[in-house]
Amino acid sequence: MELGMGINFAFHTNKEQNPWWELTLDKPRFIEYIILHNRKDICQERSRKLIVEVFNGKEYMKIYQGDLLFDSEPNGLPLILPYKYPQKIERIKITALTDNYFHLSKVNVLTVKKEEKPPLNKKIVFCRPRGGLNDMLVQMQKCRKYALAYDRELYIDGSRGGFLDSFSNYFIVPNGVYFEGFDFDKYDFSCYPSCLENDIINYKTTWLIEKRYHAHIVTNESITFDFSKPYEEDILVYDQGGGGFGADAFEWLRLNEKVRTHIIDILEKLGEYDAIHVRNTDYKTDYKTFFEDIKDKLGNKIVLCTDDLQCQLYAKSFFGDKLCIVTELPNTQGKKLHSNRNLDRYSTNINTLTDLFILASGKSLYFSTILPDSNYPHTFSGTSISGFSKLAKALHEKQDLVKNVLHGELM
Repeated sequence: MELGMGINFAFHTNKEQNPWWELTLDKPRFIEYIILHNRKDICQERSRKLIVEVFNGKEYMKIYQGDLLFDSEPNGLPLILPYKYPQKIERIKITALTDNYFHLSKVNVLTVKKEEKPPLNKKIVFCRPRGGLNDMLVQMQKCRKYALAYDRELYIDGSRGGFLDSFSNYFIVPNGVYFEGFDFDKYDFSCYPSCLENDIINYKTTWLIEKRYHAHIVTNESITFDFSKPYEEDILVYDQGGGGFGADAFEWLRLNEKVRTHIIDILEKLGEYDAIHVRNTDYKTDYKTFFEDIKDKLGNKIVLCTDDLQCQLYAKSFFGDKLCIVTELPNTQGKKLHSNRNLDRYSTNINTLTDLFILASGKSLYFSTILPDSNYPHTFSGTSISGFSKLAKALHEKQDLVKNVLHGELM
């Protein structure tokens, strides 16, 4: 696709603050490059400070902001912006950061032509785990076991679960497992469930409360497959949550070097301590009574890991100098930390992993039970604990696994 008319410019705005130009594509398309050509006759400097954004049907995403005098002598090269993100684009907006006129001589948008299906090394399981860390690990482990059993590669997308981020920012994985490269919509792959055949990446789901699964928003079909049988389809999509015990995922999942060394440094500085976990945002806990019940069992150094700022503040006054606070919490007004788009996801996720291994590495581990809540029927047993507590408890009981995750080799 190419826009251009005349020699000097394809468009020209009035003189204004932050003038902009926008292109609406004839239909949503995958694009590979946006190429901007400056005027070559005069006033090239007006277009040197630019922001380029793309609209994917839901939000604008900035793909470039820079200060570059392009398409000028001596080299005369245009501004070439690669765009490999696996989403279809509806509009492109270019804004000049100036109080002046804005003009370009030409804009090229190179779209992806539907190609023949490339050969795959193996068929694929596409896992999109939901929920908090324990839930996500449970789903990843489930898909990993299936992929190994049926000789498939495993692709894991962290953007829909509690991290809201690529797992590649936190973990490394063995051969046959990938956190990136989801260009499935670019080719004509066969897919199960079949309702995703023409949109493996950007489909929307709804949570069916009565059935307790994520379903395709149009067909209400559960986004899963039968884990007990083989399939002929190229890609099997699994997009669900659900609890259980996620610690076994660390048999093959490892922290990347930056995260690992961060956690090791904190643990070495802490020395010996007793660890406490309190979940008190969406789930609720009587943490004041809990602290009273355990205070005589604790040693001289205590580390509290919690998702609730008010609980943390109360613990500081209750335990005094015995208490060590590693993670300073935001005030979420009772909202859970995972799946919270209002928080810095990277730092929040790092803190989550740090808390997990602090709890797993404590001399003793104490965790609060959850108060009964009609929104969570399982809490009426009176002994329920959060998935994060379950995960910490399981790792605390597997010290060889903890040491291997923090100090060992990838399996």
